[in-house]
Amino acid sequence: MNIAVQIDTKDIGQLIRSTFQKSASVILKGIFGMQENSLLHFSCEIELINMKSL
Repeated sequence: MNIAVQIDTKDIGQLIRSTFQKSASVILKGIFGMQENSLLHFSCEIELINMKSL
């Protein structure tokens, strides 16, 4: 079940990144803030750092 959640949230992150680059960090933090899996939140933070470097 955790693997499925990771895949879904990654796809959501890619979709948001391709459409809302500037507001993606706020949206992603809202989504991942509700996740109990700390690894998902950590990977989200890495994605945010990658987006800011673009």
